[in-house]
Amino acid sequence: MPISCLLDENMDPKVAQILSLRGRSTTHVTDLGLAGASDVEVLKAAASFDVLVTLDLFRQFDEWQAAKRAMLESVRVIRIRFGSAQPDDVLEQMRVLLWRWREIEEALEERPEVRLTTVSGDNVQVRYTTQDDLRTMPGPRPNS
Repeated sequence: MPISCLLDENMDPKVAQILSLRGRSTTHVTDLGLAGASDVEVLKAAASFDVLVTLDLFRQFDEWQAAKRAMLESVRVIRIRFGSAQPDDVLEQMRVLLWRWREIEEALEERPEVRLTTVSGDNVQVRYTTQDDLRTMPGPRPNS
């Protein structure tokens, strides 16, 4: 069964349209009236979906803490990381996301403990992080 996706504002809305055309239940945050919403608000909305697809790296301490808390509770995140590729390029977002989509869907269905899926853009590598691994991930340090 296809997973339902919420695409973060940093993903182009066209990606949601294309995924929907490919039979995926996909909503962009702007469709929910969440344009300009904070990460915390988006993470709360994501609890109604199977996954949140984002380009966010959660580099700020507060963002990381909110994301980690949400993932440990229920939210599953697919995070796309670009190296040399341009994250504003819709075709590149689609290539990275669809290249391994079936594998990602199967892994999420078969492994409910996976909370963070990181897809590295340039060579389309996928890494799965479980709840247990997530608990021990330190994330960024608080600003002093």
